[in-house]
Amino acid sequence: VKLSSTGTLGSSLSADGHVALWDVRAAREVKWSSRPQRVTSLCFAGANSMVMGRDDGVLEVVDVRASMDAAFFTLHLGAAVNCVESDGRQWVAGDAEGKL
Repeated sequence: VKLSSTGTLGSSLSADGHVALWDVRAAREVKWSSRPQRVTSLCFAGANSMVMGRDDGVLEVVDVRASMDAAFFTLHLGAAVNCVESDGRQWVAGDAEGKL
């Protein structure tokens, strides 16, 4: 579970790769995405973007105001992404081989 920088949106990730976006104030799910590859980590990157790491070594950046199924930036790392974090301006990811 991650919170946006504004605290108004939350995100959750299930074991099957289901990503949900939540309206924190209303305590309800507002969007969800079921990806063909399993999402293993996620974080907000600013107020409107989310970075998702997948088990196939791909990082995707999506605009949460639009469809969460359409990445506007993709980076192929090679190994499964275990963690991702952002300060809103930049992000860092760690993979299954221990690399950042």
